[in-house]
Amino acid sequence: MNWDEISAYLNARYVCAPEAMWRILGFNLQEKTHAIIKLAVHLPDMQLAYFRQTQIEEAIEKNHETTLTAWFRLKREDPEARSLNYIQVPEYYKFDKRKKEWKRRCRMDGKTLSRMYFVSPKDGERFYLRMLLLKKSGATSFEDLRTVDGVLCENFREAAMRMNLLEEDDEWDKALQEASGFQMPT
Repeated sequence: MNWDEISAYLNARYVCAPEAMWRILGFNLQEKTHAIIKLAVHLPDMQLAYFRQTQIEEAIEKNHETTLTAWFRLKREDPEARSLNYIQVPEYYKFDKRKKEWKRRCRMDGKTLSRMYFVSPKDGERFYLRMLLLKKSGATSFEDLRTVDGVLCENFREAAMRMNLLEEDDEWDKALQEASGFQMPT
């Protein structure tokens, strides 16, 4: 027996009266009101790249620039952009995927939302980098992000600590030690 899944789907499709009238009158069934810009979060030279095994060099060249590295370049070239943090840039600039650069928007209609990719706290340095990107606005490079009060920190975690974005883990350790002292045998 030949099963035609497409025909079965089309034959079983039900269009209710309001949907049929909506289609007959030519109204849009769905609408997009806001543009959502996804912002990359990656450590230095750790950009995500998809490629075929035969096209490794092309993939490296093509994926070298991301929204994050282009943001650093924008900060170096445009003094007006220095006051914006990473999440605010898509409101005033549009990312050109072909040229891999941010360009100033002609119309600022407020219909652009920016979303940074989620990073788990277990991801260590990348998580702290994301925290810094949310708070620090004038950075022009990864090293600049790690610089707090004129001191170049060894890693992003240390920079986040110096900016008071994190608390020490000592308090949790002390609470667990205290709780283990109260634990009674069953």
